[in-house]
Amino acid sequence: MARVKLLMQMSGGRHDGREWPGYHGEFEVDDVEADALSAAGIAQILGIDKPVSVPETPAEPEADVEPAAKPRAAQARTGPRVKPGE
Repeated sequence: MARVKLLMQMSGGRHDGREWPGYHGEFEVDDVEADALSAAGIAQILGIDKPVSVPETPAEPEADVEPAAKPRAAQARTGPRVKPGE
């Protein structure tokens, strides 16, 4: 969860049924909504309650695994190109 401060007055309902706070009002939203509100210039992020987890880097493939063959359309053609009928 993140705490944000509105930079403009909002009207209408919110997707979660809560009312928008007033101008410069502060409230908590999830991290994704906080990023979206900040990117749109609607709110300023004041803080994030929990650290963002960083995904682990994928493991390197096994050395004995051969790479998959390219599809035939992607393979390079060799030799001169000949037009049909020549």
